[in-house]
Amino acid sequence: LTDEAQLCDLRFLVDVIGHLNDLSLKLQGQGHFASAMFDHIKAFQRKIKLLQKHLSEGNFTHFPAYKSLLMCLQEEFERCFQDFQSHENELVLFADPFGFDIDCALGDMQLELIELQESLQFKAEYQSQNLAQFYANLPAASFPHLRAHALRIASLFGSTYVCEKTF
Repeated sequence: LTDEAQLCDLRFLVDVIGHLNDLSLKLQGQGHFASAMFDHIKAFQRKIKLLQKHLSEGNFTHFPAYKSLLMCLQEEFERCFQDFQSHENELVLFADPFGFDIDCALGDMQLELIELQESLQFKAEYQSQNLAQFYANLPAASFPHLRAHALRIASLFGSTYVCEKTF
């Protein structure tokens, strides 16, 4: 029960069996005429089509167990990666300085960012080089804050892979 894919399948199965169980209960008991039973079967066939449509649209309204698993998974994912969310602007600025909104930049970088974004020369260099080369060739005298920012972001570990490999 530690495999996420199997848990998803299991919860989906719980929901499907729940729908089948509802049909089964409607078909059981005394005093049911065949016409009423047929009505329940036709209704279930329409429900299956609706469920298929909802699944293809990513709508899990009629799959509560599966939906709760997805919500738990989303919450856990957000919790694990909340640090990235808090640094989103910094990461976007590093990755795309030419598309970055000046108003979202820190005050000490705004003027430098305007100079950078208006330079056709730097834009061409940005498009023809990888990020490391681009920031290494950015003049420190003209862009001290942007370079310092780039160094901070470039020095972050994207994962623990390098540390683990060292040991």
